Amino acid sequence: MWQQFFQGFFGDFTNMDLSALNNQFNFQQNGQMGGQLQGLMQQNMADPRVQQAYRQYQSQGGPMSFEQFVHGWIATGGYTPEGIRQYRETEDLNQRRERVAHENLRAAEAQRGQAQAENSAHFAHNQSIAGQNLMGQAHYATPMGPQTYSYTLPPGYHQTPQGYIFVNARNEYFLVGADGLHYPIQQVPNLPFH
Repeated sequence: MWQQFFQGFFGDFTNMDLSALNNQFNFQQNGQMGGQLQGLMQQNMADPRVQQAYRQYQSQGGPMSFEQFVHGWIATGGYTPEGIRQYRETEDLNQRRERVAHENLRAAEAQRGQAQAENSAHFAHNQSIAGQNLMGQAHYATPMGPQTYSYTLPPGYHQTPQGYIFVNARNEYFLVGADGLHYPIQQVPNLPFH
């Protein structure tokens, strides 16, 4: 019941496409920044100083369009040496941040996958235990290693693929050795994962 509430309220996190969420966020951010950039572009394109600088740039054989030139003008503070240095440093920093964010995203996806695998393993284990309990079976520690026997056997001797076991009137189990001696065996609790 609570799982349905949380899935309805928060969505199913196991099937989330984190890359798509990141792309959607970037698209929204770019849309907001795009409007601001357009305003700056129009303002600078109308500035006579920028127009004069572009004409000089063109006379020296510069290949950029006016829009590209203005974009660079804004990004570098008028193509000053300090502005160009800051622009390059900012670009390097942004690229490093993007790499780190991408690596963190991949790590989160790997953790989610591992958590799903562990959950699946725990579920399978718990289902196995439940099935054994419904069939009246339990694990016993024996000298041959762990074995599965019915815990509903009546008193007496019982043949198993591993040999004979004896159940006394107090429902205690014993492995009958090749030497005819009875060795006590203990039931190992079938505890589900927490």
